[in-house]
Amino acid sequence: MGTSTGYNMPKGGAWAPLKNDATSFAKHSGHGSINPKKLLGRYLQANGGAQAIAQGRGGSGGSGSRYGIGSSARRAGAKLGGFLSSVATQGLDTTLQKDGLGYLIGKSATEICAGLLDILANSVSTLDDHATRKALSNMFDDLFKLNTPYEDIEQALNQSLDEKGMMLIMVDFFGYYLYELFCRDFYEDWQKKVGVDQAKRLLRQVKDCIFAEVESELASKTIDSIDWSGLAGLSLAERIMQDTLEIFEVI
Repeated sequence: MGTSTGYNMPKGGAWAPLKNDATSFAKHSGHGSINPKKLLGRYLQANGGAQAIAQGRGGSGGSGSRYGIGSSARRAGAKLGGFLSSVATQGLDTTLQKDGLGYLIGKSATEICAGLLDILANSVSTLDDHATRKALSNMFDDLFKLNTPYEDIEQALNQSLDEKGMMLIMVDFFGYYLYELFCRDFYEDWQKKVGVDQAKRLLRQVKDCIFAEVESELASKTIDSIDWSGLAGLSLAERIMQDTLEIFEVI
């Protein structure tokens, strides 16, 4: 479950009607005129839209914690693609050594996850960084459970790549990122208005909507092999991120 960082959301512009919609959604237990997909679409609009976020310039404009939403996730997405591609072609040991994480060979899945977070994402200096790291952590827990023995991690990663494919793994990462952004902005407010249990149930509806929609729309798409470490990798991550978020702008 995502958590709030205890800051105030922006005021004015698209945020005022968005907050009203979010309150209506909460008070009607998600069964009113505002459904999760519509709420997510309006949330993206308030943050500048799918294209702006995918290009790393989402937010409320100007500077500060609301500016540059998407920039951390876009970079992390490209690095995630590179890591997974390398594991598939060169193996986990070689990939960890190449990424400067050779000291993690043989270590626990939890330690490997922590090490990967440090090389794939920025340190937590902005709210966007925090959402990105949370999304990556959730993604790795899907790919290899944190209690997986080291000798089984490579197999688990390759099995995920075989079963889901690179595209859907990337899409799921950006889905988690959207979910974490949304949690950050609304969990605390919903908790105050409808209580902890109901707030968690509402967020579960939002999360279920995100993954049902993105997997329905994008599961059949594939990714050609590319050099993820170059500009092509960043460009592809941006395109996948935009495709993922744009699903919710069609209301």
